[in-house]
Amino acid sequence: MDAVRPSPPAGDPSWCDAATSGLGVYVHVPFCSHRCGYCDFAAFSDLDSLMEAYVDRVVRELRARVHEPAASVFVGGGTPSRLGADLLGQLLAAVPVADGAEVTVEMNPESASPEVIEAAVGAGANRLSFGVQSVTPAVLTFLERRHDDADVVAAVEHARAAGNDNINLDLIYGVPGESEQDWARTLDFTLALEPEHLSCYALTVEAATPLGRAVAAGEACAPDDDTAAQRLAETCERLAGAGYERYEVSNWARTRPCVHNLRYWSGGAYAGCGNGAHSYSPSTRTRTWNHRHPRTYVDSDDPVAGREELTAEQMRDETIMLGLRRSAGIVWPDPSTVPAGLVDNGLATYTGGRLALTDAGLAVGGAVTLEVVLAAAETAGKAVSRW
Repeated sequence: MDAVRPSPPAGDPSWCDAATSGLGVYVHVPFCSHRCGYCDFAAFSDLDSLMEAYVDRVVRELRARVHEPAASVFVGGGTPSRLGADLLGQLLAAVPVADGAEVTVEMNPESASPEVIEAAVGAGANRLSFGVQSVTPAVLTFLERRHDDADVVAAVEHARAAGNDNINLDLIYGVPGESEQDWARTLDFTLALEPEHLSCYALTVEAATPLGRAVAAGEACAPDDDTAAQRLAETCERLAGAGYERYEVSNWARTRPCVHNLRYWSGGAYAGCGNGAHSYSPSTRTRTWNHRHPRTYVDSDDPVAGREELTAEQMRDETIMLGLRRSAGIVWPDPSTVPAGLVDNGLATYTGGRLALTDAGLAVGGAVTLEVVLAAAETAGKAVSRW
């Protein structure tokens, strides 16, 4: 496989254009050694006996649904590295991949053995993403993570030794009990590893998770919004000073943003294979999703559990909501219809026919985005176009 192409600055709108071309393929791996209390994904900790049958079913789905080389691939979960070297290699080998495509595999540090990493890289993975979250033991305990600093260092070293030059590290901030010093140490530790990409997320509490139920019952503390905002401001400052460009609300890159995730935010086509995976075809305005439980998925003749056809209004609103997450923003040809005060109050910029949120705007992104959605509706959608 050819190397990933040289990259323009992460915020360059051309990345958005590139991400909408061709087909992206997402492959879901639901297996985990332990399901963390905050996790709302279609992940399971008691189904390892299903691994071989599951991989076989995903391979059959890939052959039935993916009829062109993928422009981007993302193997996520769950914990894909939980599959082990042989099954993970089989899964990756089944995906048709275009030359120069970005191929990402998510891994937990404690299961990212040299054998698993070498199998992934040998099967075409050229981007590895490790779930670090924090280096503070109390925070890791709250999140129910099972790795330590040494596991993270070893995973990154193994990835480098295998020839991988595109590493992402996932972090979570705003965890109850985390101090400002704790988060600073996490950033110090992470930056010392010199990853090419960082994803930093505020802890969110989903009602259907064990953490959500514990918070509702008063048995656990909810994250504090003001503290999370402070952590995010600190993160923006530290990462900018270290040479990382913020190209999406929760993502920073030195040179290469995640092309596959940009596909989601830019309205590109993608096929999702595996339990709970979603697919989207912009040409037909159709979204589908697979059966959520792995057993149902494995046993079903048709993996698709449901589908919907989006209206033009829904597509317009999604264009805005997803596009404003990116630093490149959205195409907005008529400056007279930009919601009043966004630019003057430093919440957005308007340059070259594109409307984009500043860091201040992203900090209150929900409210600002709603203003833009309403402005588009008031002008009957004439103010925006597909980017």
